[in-house]
Amino acid sequence: MTGTDAVAAGTNLIRHSTPRRYLTVLEDLRGRRVAILPMVDHELRGHIPAQAAAYVRGICERDGTWSQRQVQDAARAAGSAATDWWEDWRFRNDSIYEHVPDLGTSHYSLIVASLPEEAFRDSNGNDQLIYAQA
Repeated sequence: MTGTDAVAAGTNLIRHSTPRRYLTVLEDLRGRRVAILPMVDHELRGHIPAQAAAYVRGICERDGTWSQRQVQDAARAAGSAATDWWEDWRFRNDSIYEHVPDLGTSHYSLIVASLPEEAFRDSNGNDQLIYAQA
């Protein structure tokens, strides 16, 4: 991958289906790959199953015919299916998405240390790490 044939996508672009579809189509038309950075992958491993479970839980609860146990079972199954989907989808050969290997904390900490603090408002350092990985 070089700087001209790839773009790095943030967690929110990948997590939500509509922005992910737009990103996929636009970058494919541009002939570029979309890099899934290690930090974004890590965040999505938690977000995607939780998002799927919450969606299914909401549908079941609005329906009103499900027992609490059935709702929880359906939400758990949705979360599990979403995890399986992410694991399969991010490594598909026919996708424009490319999983970027993690080069390790020591590699990224050198880059993070050189970044201007005022450019990043994220108090937990995730934005700096995502920038360094990109």
